[in-house]
Amino acid sequence: MRFLIFALLNLVAMKKHVRPLLVWFSLSLILSCESVPPPEKNVLFVGNSLTYFHDMPTMLQQMLNVAHPHIKIEQITFPGAQFHTHMSYFVESQTDNGAHSRRKHEGGYTLTEVKLAEKAWDIVILQTGGSGVMVPEFREKKVLPPILRMKELVPNADCQFLLFQTWPSVTEYPRQICYSSSVIDLSPPPQKFCSETIPDMPTAAQLLQLAYETTSKAAELELTRHGELFYQVHTHYPDIKLYDDAFHPSPYGAYLNASIFYRMLTTAAIPEVVSPDTLEEDLCRKIREIVDSMD
Repeated sequence: MRFLIFALLNLVAMKKHVRPLLVWFSLSLILSCESVPPPEKNVLFVGNSLTYFHDMPTMLQQMLNVAHPHIKIEQITFPGAQFHTHMSYFVESQTDNGAHSRRKHEGGYTLTEVKLAEKAWDIVILQTGGSGVMVPEFREKKVLPPILRMKELVPNADCQFLLFQTWPSVTEYPRQICYSSSVIDLSPPPQKFCSETIPDMPTAAQLLQLAYETTSKAAELELTRHGELFYQVHTHYPDIKLYDDAFHPSPYGAYLNASIFYRMLTTAAIPEVVSPDTLEEDLCRKIREIVDSMD
C-alpha cells in the first residue's frame, strides 16, 4: 500500500501536468482499501469452576489474540456458584475451591449483577452445573428466573445470550439427583424433588442434553455443543484425558472448551500456535481437528 502511494506521488513529481483532482481521487481510492479494524466485541462468562478451571477463558483470549484481538473476554465466576447464587448472594472472598458469601441486603446488588450492568455486552455466556437443570422443580425455581433477571440487567437489547452446555460426570452409576423443598424454596411439608434414576453415563449424557435443550428453549438462549462434543471425545478418544476429577475439565478438557468457543465466536479454524506448554501438541492437534470439523 505504501509503495502505491509513493509511486503515485512520484508520478506527480515527474509529470506536473497530472491533474490534482485525479491525484486526489486515486489517493482516496487507495486509502479506502486499507482494512478497517472490526469494532470491539465484549464477551462475558457467568459461571463457576466448570468454566474457570485451568483458566479456560484466558486460554480462549490467547487464541483470539492471534487473529481476532477485537474480541475481549471477561468473566464473573465463583466456585460452586449456580444462577440463583449469582443473583442472590454477595461473594466476600474466594479460593479455587470455595467461596465465602452472604445473602445480599435488600436493595443491594451482587457482584454478578453489577458486572452484567456495567457495559453493553455483545455476548453473555451462562454456565451452571448440570445437576440443577435435570431436576424440573429446581430448574423452574432456581434456574429460569435468574436467567431472565440476568437478561434484563444487560444494557444492550441486541446482546446474544448463550447457555454453556456442560458434560456428564464420571461418577458412579446408577445415581439420582435430588434437592429438598427447602433448597428450592417450596412450601412444606418437607420433601425431596429428584431427577429420574440415571443408570449409566450414556443415559446421563442423553438426559443432560434433553435438560439443557428444555432450559435453553424456555429461556430463549442459544445452546452450545460443549456437552455433546465433550462426551464424544471422552468416548471415542480415550487417550485424551478430559477430566481432572468426576466433574471438572482437565487442561485438555479446558482446551477443548476454549476451542469450541473460538469456533463459535469466529467460525475460523483454531490457530495452531496456541496450546499450553504442558499439553502434547499431537493431542491438541486432534482436538482442533475434531472441533474444526463440527457442523
